[in-house]
Amino acid sequence: NAYYLIDDVMLCATSIQEPEPEPEPLAPPPVVGSVIKLDRVFFETAKWALLSESHEQLEEVVSLMNEYPSMEIAIHGHTDSRGDNDYNQNLSENRTKSVYEYLVEQGIDASRMEYIGYGETKPIADNKYSDGRQLNRRVEFVVTHIDAENTVIEQSNEVTPYTDND
Repeated sequence: NAYYLIDDVMLCATSIQEPEPEPEPLAPPPVVGSVIKLDRVFFETAKWALLSESHEQLEEVVSLMNEYPSMEIAIHGHTDSRGDNDYNQNLSENRTKSVYEYLVEQGIDASRMEYIGYGETKPIADNKYSDGRQLNRRVEFVVTHIDAENTVIEQSNEVTPYTDND
């Protein structure tokens, strides 16, 4: 039989912490000239007031604009060919203005954006068919400026060291 003497023992409370997940890699900044279709921006037929279903996607635009503070955009609005040209031009201008005003209300600086209505002049599909007309009724934005070099990506891997005083 042996006896052991253990001297200078300290008991400390410990906890097991899950390691923090690796941060998701940031997407590269948009490129000047990129066209981003806003396919979930909705208006009533022949009107330009934004429907509430549009807010989710417009909040994504707000986040992107906040992530890249040097980014400037042009908001483009398009219609199908039903109705006369002047009416469609006016409708597209007012719809893009509604999107612009929403973004300004969310804190995006107005000087970073412009809005342009194209009416029915730039179709992407055949207006003879309802599917084509649906595709032609769209709002999109185009990146007109971004300083990618000045975009700072901050990431910290700092670990708090253990000390006896904790």
